[in-house]
Amino acid sequence: MNDDALRWSGECEILDLHAFFQDWFRGDAEDAAFSRLEATLADDFVIVTPQARSVERSGIIEGVRSQHGCDPRAELAIRRVRLRSVRESIAVFTYEEWQGRYGRPTTGRLSTVVFARRDEAPHGLVWLHVHETWLPE
Repeated sequence: MNDDALRWSGECEILDLHAFFQDWFRGDAEDAAFSRLEATLADDFVIVTPQARSVERSGIIEGVRSQHGCDPRAELAIRRVRLRSVRESIAVFTYEEWQGRYGRPTTGRLSTVVFARRDEAPHGLVWLHVHETWLPE
């Protein structure tokens, strides 16, 4: 996969996964769609939240599964996706994620994601690590 194809695949993966989250939280996604999340997170996946909590794959899967239909008005928007670095089978992207949940004001976070190439994964990439930082309002 050349850099242009990788840039396209990474952006599609980021947008598609967050579209799944929005649909899941709204209750619009069926249980069968949940396998998409499981297929795209690496076994050793970790996210560092804006609150500086480190959550492993099992915690994310359990937490997201429990939130099906929790917020029919959930809004997630992704902006400014950028490919930052490519090293052999690893790619680093940044993007902004804007969330409006539970009727609260929209909040933004700057996210850095580390992907590994894996042919059988959606868009040929699996999520290894995400680090999120709050953006000013």
